[in-house]
Amino acid sequence: MTLTLDLPPELEQRLAKEAAQHGLSVEAMTLQLLAKFFHQATDPAFPNVAYRQGASGQPVPVVSGTGIRIQTIAIAFHQWGFTKEQLAEEYNLSIPQIDGALAFYAANQAEIEGAMALEAAIEASHA
Repeated sequence: MTLTLDLPPELEQRLAKEAAQHGLSVEAMTLQLLAKFFHQATDPAFPNVAYRQGASGQPVPVVSGTGIRIQTIAIAFHQWGFTKEQLAEEYNLSIPQIDGALAFYAANQAEIEGAMALEAAIEASHA
């Protein structure tokens, strides 16, 4: 489904500014806001992904039905060298859940890494 919104200019500018501050595209920010509002994932391309409110107050993508963040799966796979089978065993997930998490990460890498950087900055400011 494609949705076109005609926003008032002030709201459009505010949304764009907020998205930029979080390192997100306007589309990703809108999806996160809607997901937060409805407390669920709204992208049918990624049925294994849902959102929950993170420590920063922002919606965080997680594997549906779990609290396991997509970024955790991506870091373990890409940086720590876990195989999909190791991830499935370590986090008690199925291979389709792992595949869905990694596909979501690949499609939203910039936004997820931006959120990770924001989270790191928030943590550093409280240290």
